[in-house]
Amino acid sequence: MPIYFFSVLQRLYQDYLATGEVLSNGMLAIEHYQKVEELFANLKTYSEEFDNFTWHDGAKDLCNDSCLISSIEGKPLYYDNNHLTLTGAQYLQDIFFEIRDV
Repeated sequence: MPIYFFSVLQRLYQDYLATGEVLSNGMLAIEHYQKVEELFANLKTYSEEFDNFTWHDGAKDLCNDSCLISSIEGKPLYYDNNHLTLTGAQYLQDIFFEIRDV
């Protein structure tokens, strides 16, 4: 999951005041993946070493070129800089079902 170094709700509100729209894009996906490159390398190593270790890249469900911070309808996906709202968690629904079925 992308982690922000600002309050997502405050940013959405400030953008709304400035533009009259709730903007939906946060950081660029490439920026997120650069920040977590070492973490992903470690996770890959762990999953190769331990049969019962699995992990899921939640950013794949939130990021294309840019990572979403609100839905198309303008609902926030985060309630702070790194925790999802229920709307945000719905974007990860497939991952939750996959984990449940393991």
